[in-house]
Order: sequence, then C-alpha cells, then structure tokens
Amino acid sequence: MKIILKLAKPEKLIVFGTISYFVVVFVIFLLAAIVPPNAPLTHWTTFIFLLVLVIPLVAALLAPRAYMFNEDSLRILRVIGSISIPYNRIVTISNQENVCLDREFGNGGLFAYYGVFRDEDGRRVRVYATTFKRMVRIETTDGKIFYLSPAEPEKFVEALRQRLEKLKTLSRR
Repeated sequence: MKIILKLAKPEKLIVFGTISYFVVVFVIFLLAAIVPPNAPLTHWTTFIFLLVLVIPLVAALLAPRAYMFNEDSLRILRVIGSISIPYNRIVTISNQENVCLDREFGNGGLFAYYGVFRDEDGRRVRVYATTFKRMVRIETTDGKIFYLSPAEPEKFVEALRQRLEKLKTLSRR
C-alpha cells in the first residue's frame, strides 16, 4: 500500500513564496550579468547564482513523497535517500495533534518538513511530513522517534498495526 503525500494550504504558500523569491533573485543576478556589455561574472555572482538554483532543487529531491508498506518495513519514499523503518523495530505508534517541534537540522517547509527536530520534551526526533497538524508518532527499539503526516492518520495507524500483528503472528509459528 502506497500513501502519496500532499501539501496543506499553508505549506503550499511557503513553497510558492520561496520559489517566487528564488526566481526574482535568479532574474536579478541574470540581469546583472547581462546588462553591462561584456561584464565578466565574478566568483561571488556565480556562487550566488548557483546557490539560488541548488537550494530549491535539493529541498525537492530530499522531500518525502509517499509512505509505503512493504513486506517487512515501512518505507518513506524520497527521490534521493528513501528511509526504511523495519516493522520488527517498531515499539509504539500513536496519533498526535498539533505537534510542536523545533527544527535542529533540516527543512522547515519548502516542499515538506524533514530532518532532525526537537520535540516538546527536548528529545531528538526525525520528521518526514507535510504538516504538523495531524501526525503519526513512531518509536523504535533503538530509541529513534519518527513523525509522519499521512493524509488519514487513523487509517495509517490501523494499517500499520495490522502489519505489526501479522508479523507477530508469523514469528510465533
């Protein structure tokens, strides 16, 4: 089963605003390089020009695109570097409303939220989500905590619990 992620309205506005900003900066640097005849590009102009292109590209490539239930693990699909959480390592699953997380290292809303954040208790958590409003919290045997944001968290949790029960039943045989 594959669950495609969609951005909520506030996150869509963040993406639109950020991309608009990068396009404007891109055009300004392009014009600055073109307008003066035969003006050489400086190293800084080239660096900023490339940075303006690279930031949104990297953000898009690392953003979670979907969650998929495999035979033995939950996969968080990304264009680059998909994440796998084995079912046999999952300890707890719960629904969370309006989660308050502070970004430590990662993306705070351009195409998605992902990376290392801190929860209300100061613990490091990994986030692969499109919104903080309705999330699923997964804790693993090695102490890692993941926050995900499927469109229908209740159905997602139920499907994940069914897979965990199936795994427990098979391991008892």
